Amino acid sequence: MAKAELRAQAVALREAGCSVPDIASRLGVARSTAFTWVRHVPLPDTDERVARRSS
Repeated sequence: MAKAELRAQAVALREAGCSVPDIASRLGVARSTAFTWVRHVPLPDTDERVARRSS
């Protein structure tokens, strides 16, 4: 798979709420690579994340 395709998949997974380690595992890349690809993408607010921030 081409690097641009992997990067696009990584961004889509992040937008869906996946963690960086999960993205790296799914795509077969290093966590550092996955982080570099998605660091500009904020995680969507989930009820669990909102609750953790409020505590």
